[in-house]
Amino acid sequence: MQVTVRVVGTELPGTRKNHLIDLEDGATVETALEKVPSVLTTETIHDLLSKKNVYLLNNKRARPSDLLSDGDHIHVLKTLGGG
Repeated sequence: MQVTVRVVGTELPGTRKNHLIDLEDGATVETALEKVPSVLTTETIHDLLSKKNVYLLNNKRARPSDLLSDGDHIHVLKTLGGG
């Protein structure tokens, strides 16, 4: 199956575009984020899985453990620091 991942809220190269990811059936949001192209460093991918971020799956709030279907769209919303 194929899903689309888009990272929003960071200025790293390659994060403002859609990444088409090929996955096996039974894949989760977390699995898709681990496969974001290597334009993002390992540190950045680890950061994508941070509990601080918000995930949307087809425009609805999602958890990293949510199962994906072919054609799904994932948005990772990077949270800003503050206090």
